[in-house]
Amino acid sequence: MPISYHVRLAEPLKLRPLQAPGYFALALRAIGQDLANLYPCDLAIDAQANGFAVRGHCAKARLEGEAPKREKPPIGELLGKLFRRAAEPARPAPRSEIVEFSRLYDGQEIDRLDQLGARYRTGMNRIPDPRTLGESLRTVGRLLDANHCQLTSLKQFSDRLVIEYRDADDQPQRQEMTNHELYKLQRSYYGNRGTFKVIDKWQGRER
Repeated sequence: MPISYHVRLAEPLKLRPLQAPGYFALALRAIGQDLANLYPCDLAIDAQANGFAVRGHCAKARLEGEAPKREKPPIGELLGKLFRRAAEPARPAPRSEIVEFSRLYDGQEIDRLDQLGARYRTGMNRIPDPRTLGESLRTVGRLLDANHCQLTSLKQFSDRLVIEYRDADDQPQRQEMTNHELYKLQRSYYGNRGTFKVIDKWQGRER
């Protein structure tokens, strides 16, 4: 059964053992916030018995972190470089090397990341930016939690998400969602705190 977008988050959930209310929303937001600085080109999240296995691709410089800062050269050396650059034809910027990364998140790590993020969320009255990785994944988690589903895997590409899950009847399901559909869903939620309204995927298109 496809994930329904017409779900009230306040209704009671039929949870499996050891799964707290809002589990996937919390866990996926924590993972997204942890990976946000990598700006992944793509992302795959696989649910495991004790947590999540994550892999993806990002710029090598992002993975390695910023290079240590060097001492500033003398002013004369800086001026010489500026003059040489002005005389030389412009060169295209070098392309960043893309590399693969992988991480594991168990329950303790999810809790630690959530508590770390709570320090920044405490006292915030503004709506979170729905374009961030953490909020995008959190929205998927909300859908799973509200529909009583269990995540199997989530793949994020530049233009869409592919969600594999087991529904409330424990049947395997697969669903795709474009970034635009996800963004509309987020805007609907934040405009109606606590409720997912029906989203017409075909609005503005010929049926």
